[in-house]
Amino acid sequence: MKFREERGISYCGLACVLCRDEKCPGCAKKITDGYDCPTGICALKKGIDGCYVCSDYPCGDKMLQGKRKQAFSRYAQEFGLQSLINQLRINHENGIIYHTSDGSPGDYDILETKDEIYNLLRYGKNHP
Repeated sequence: MKFREERGISYCGLACVLCRDEKCPGCAKKITDGYDCPTGICALKKGIDGCYVCSDYPCGDKMLQGKRKQAFSRYAQEFGLQSLINQLRINHENGIIYHTSDGSPGDYDILETKDEIYNLLRYGKNHP
């Protein structure tokens, strides 16, 4: 899977930079082109880069309930969106799998808690 920084991170916290759909331009681009995503439309209306900066986060939006999205959003809150992208690139280059081309779970998905996902994101596989 190719890392595509230009795709960015979706408003809800998905790593579009690692999307397995080669034709997808990334959620932010799709939404500005008219794709109907209530989460993204809400963020656009508020003028924010992602839900992670919203004063209502995490709201009741079901798109924000996943533990991986919440761990990634926590990282973006603490270090910034570009730092999240950079760390995902580092982890990708070090063999941490976001998800596989056949859709089976990746390294972030098999962990039990948001904290475990956050630690894998932040420290890589060498974290105790």
